[in-house]
Amino acid sequence: MKKFALLGVLSILALSVASCSLNFRDMGIPFIATSTNTPRPPAKHTPTPTLPPKTGVAGDRLQTEIQEDNTTLLTDAELGYQAVFSAEWFILIADSPIEEQLAAAFGEQIADETRTFVSKQSQQPGFRVIALDYTHKYSNRPMAYFTLNYLPNPATADSEMLDVLDKTIEVIPTRTPEADVIYQNVEINAHGLEYGKMILNQTDSDTGIQLKKIVALFKVSDGLLTFTGVAWQEDYEKLENVFQKAINSIQAFE
Repeated sequence: MKKFALLGVLSILALSVASCSLNFRDMGIPFIATSTNTPRPPAKHTPTPTLPPKTGVAGDRLQTEIQEDNTTLLTDAELGYQAVFSAEWFILIADSPIEEQLAAAFGEQIADETRTFVSKQSQQPGFRVIALDYTHKYSNRPMAYFTLNYLPNPATADSEMLDVLDKTIEVIPTRTPEADVIYQNVEINAHGLEYGKMILNQTDSDTGIQLKKIVALFKVSDGLLTFTGVAWQEDYEKLENVFQKAINSIQAFE
């Protein structure tokens, strides 16, 4: 019974990881071809207008606090972990209306299409957090982002992380044939937490754009906490260490 329960949650996980794609049509990026699915050369990036200072958000389960160096401390009281994210990331949490958080940070400066994109990501199974590179520090293309999702399942608590990782990778091709896992390993982060790590190449199904993702699976409470970082393949090298820094910041607390 536990085996089937584990496979069930990993099937949902594989679908969630695969669907965390930069849906450029939803984001309304002007230099993406919508008729032929062939990307045009990126338009020249216009610096982001001055935005209001970031503010923390407090919910029943999740809260964010802006630190003196403008990094964001995320606390998940329900699942018992914390993480610190660099200043360029704007963090939205599941415990507060997404539209209100976007309006507080961007006002009228954010496109309706981007609101739609973020809203769709927030409807993924087990959504906890989405983080946007809202300063465009790493690319003049559509902003990179990462998500945290949690899928509860007691069967994962009794499973070795290597087994969880292997079974997740087995399921991915059945859910998203266009995804190719190019790296997998069980590693330990800077706070001594074991996690399963994957790096995937994936072709966006709408535009044909080549994406690259990093995924980290943590056993938290009675389930899996999943970090998924997404970027254009051309930008991934600049973002890999940034994503890894976020993964390394995750720590348990009492």
